[in-house]
Amino acid sequence: MRSIVPTHAPREGRRVGRMLAGTLVVVVMAVAVALAVHPPLLSALAAPLLGDGRADASSTTPVLGGQTAEPTQAQVLSALPTDERRYFGVSVAEVAGAGDPSAAFTSAVGVAPTLQMFFGSFAGSFDVGAARRITAAGRLPMLTWEPFDHRTPTVNAFPLQAIAAGQFDVHLREEAARFASVDGPLVVRFGHEMNGDWYPWGITAPGNSAADYIAAYRHVHDVVTAAGAMNVVWMWSPNLIDAEPAVPLASVYPGDDVVDWVGLSGYITSATQTFANRMTPTLAQLDLAAPAKPVVLAETAVERTSNRAAQIRDLVEGVLSTPRFIGFVWFDVAKRADWSVDDDPAAAAALGEAVRAGGFGAGPHLVPARTRSAAPTPGR
Repeated sequence: MRSIVPTHAPREGRRVGRMLAGTLVVVVMAVAVALAVHPPLLSALAAPLLGDGRADASSTTPVLGGQTAEPTQAQVLSALPTDERRYFGVSVAEVAGAGDPSAAFTSAVGVAPTLQMFFGSFAGSFDVGAARRITAAGRLPMLTWEPFDHRTPTVNAFPLQAIAAGQFDVHLREEAARFASVDGPLVVRFGHEMNGDWYPWGITAPGNSAADYIAAYRHVHDVVTAAGAMNVVWMWSPNLIDAEPAVPLASVYPGDDVVDWVGLSGYITSATQTFANRMTPTLAQLDLAAPAKPVVLAETAVERTSNRAAQIRDLVEGVLSTPRFIGFVWFDVAKRADWSVDDDPAAAAALGEAVRAGGFGAGPHLVPARTRSAAPTPGR
């Protein structure tokens, strides 16, 4: 091989040239080893942008149907619908194990969901495998991340003030690495229903305040983001404002800079309730607290009333007719009440028919990178 040092250079010059070339080889080899043993570093250096302007920490981009393709400079993965379609979501009792975690629900309803929510607590580790299976099925995974130990739900093992003070930052960074390893966007719904007192982090629970919740939320967001989980879509998700004492939602809003989507928990619990009389008062407060954010009805269902099928159709039409909504999540679980439709053919048929009628089907999708800066308008 011809020397990179001219033949007329003095001996010292040739020696320095050889040293520089050797150093370059060592540096290149070191970088290659670092990337091989630490994939998140590669993601951070060469991550495609998400549709909301942030980086996706995965090295491949999922395509609906479970296939993957290498991202290109011309395309990015977006979670926000760019047309009038909305997400049809579900939450089932168990997502662990192999296979489709919502197969029974899909069979009963006759329509496959495009978003799937599951729960995780601070006491455990994020189930990367479940999120990847959901993504591979063509759905957007959504984690409801609860700052408690689900085995002892009444014990305040992770106080809001302690979270904000950084006492659990090691765990947050570990979870951030797991979030970043999901093959695409992940919605994280942290500390939901904070305007009630039934969870230890609720602001009306003993020892808590709105300021405590906001500080904890912002701290979790900042630590997880700084640790490299740039694929997270952050959701702030209150309950309907029918809880006592009533809490103005604007007083517990963490801020536009740390919230991407707004979620809402709201159920139909009696035969006389409608979408309008249940949701409208809360939506009015959301218009004041976070007017620019898209909204997902993140937990909803209709109890087994005498009018259930008609109320299901009213609920779905209410989501479609409300411009700010970009989808809903059916809570197909027997918990405080039996919300599931798997063994209720009439309810399952009503839900499937309402969804098939149109307006749903949104899912994670590839869009040209040049459209990334123009945020689409949700709703119709």
